[in-house]
Amino acid sequence: VNFTFRTHVEVATAFVFILAAFFHQKEKYVPAGIVFGFLGAMRPEMYIIGFGYFLYLALKKKKYVAALAVGTFPLFFNVAGFLYTGKPLFLIDSLLGGPGAGTWSKAGFDHYFKFLSEIHGGVVITLMVAFLGATILTKKWKDEYYIIVIPAFAYFLMQCIFNLQAFPIGPYTGGTARYIILLSPFLAVMAAVGVSLVEEIIPKWKLLIFLLPLAVGTGIFLSYFMANAMITEQRDWYSTVTIAITSGLILLPASILKRQHKYFAYAGLAVLSAYFTIKPYTIDFELSTLKESAEWYNQEYGTTNGPYLYTNHTLFYYFLGKASEEIEPTPQNIIKEEQMQQAPKGSIVFWDSHYGYRPNKANFELQYTYFTERPQEYALRKQFVSPNQRFVVLAFEKL
Repeated sequence: VNFTFRTHVEVATAFVFILAAFFHQKEKYVPAGIVFGFLGAMRPEMYIIGFGYFLYLALKKKKYVAALAVGTFPLFFNVAGFLYTGKPLFLIDSLLGGPGAGTWSKAGFDHYFKFLSEIHGGVVITLMVAFLGATILTKKWKDEYYIIVIPAFAYFLMQCIFNLQAFPIGPYTGGTARYIILLSPFLAVMAAVGVSLVEEIIPKWKLLIFLLPLAVGTGIFLSYFMANAMITEQRDWYSTVTIAITSGLILLPASILKRQHKYFAYAGLAVLSAYFTIKPYTIDFELSTLKESAEWYNQEYGTTNGPYLYTNHTLFYYFLGKASEEIEPTPQNIIKEEQMQQAPKGSIVFWDSHYGYRPNKANFELQYTYFTERPQEYALRKQFVSPNQRFVVLAFEKL
């Protein structure tokens, strides 16, 4: 998925994730094992989910060939990594100590609980809770529910653990909302099953045991706007209102609103909620400053047969109006000192504080001081500072 010149893999990973669950549901365990193993290539933390599925196949189902199939892609990537880096345990090394360790702060274990209704919408979250409540009340839990519920909750719990502040463990993601997109197809399936299952509850007020805490808890604790993976102090009542209306629809008896009409009501409410809550992405101080730097570069050097360009901010290319592959010569990221030593004279280096200032990131050595402390090698051509003084782009030329 190419979004404003940035490749975000979460949507594709969500599809592959549910595809693995589909193969499992059809009892095609070998394809399911291969797909579960491949998930790690898309999002490295998914190796943990894949390992869990490996244990399930080997210990519970006794499907040893399928269990070995889970390791197909991990083994391939480990061998490829070994040949490239010389590290025999490349996969483990990249997961435990590779790039990303210490890059962002830990947002807290409860971080994604606060964002769940913001990310997936009040309709889906309410129907998901109703599904879980209905399976408990009707005692009609089916085996096919396991492959939907367990992977989804395991992934969600894993991301919560990764954000623990007391005991830092796993990658430092900063609590970015897009990592929870992977739950979307699983929550959608639970919600779809819940739509039908709640109609078997008589009387329906029993579902208030589950729906009332959800609505009250959202209203008190979770009704705040989300900005840059952080909870703001500004109230946002959309989720609370949507959850309350969806709960009301669930509780309505068939004598007032028929089941088929409820389906349309749920769908209409979801569309209406999306209309009021999904807004176009606006250009903030950082992006306006980045745009200014890109326009300056384009005016000074152009994007064809210009100097070698080094930059880490992927949206820089968006404001240039071209993908990095369309620029000649091909731009590169700023990564290591050895790389900059090999850069030809006349190269333009755009150091930015968003991607550049990550002192805890493994294998990320170059701070702006590397360039400012070498005036005989690099000249500062232009400085771009955001109006709020929280973002800066420094344009250097290699002499």
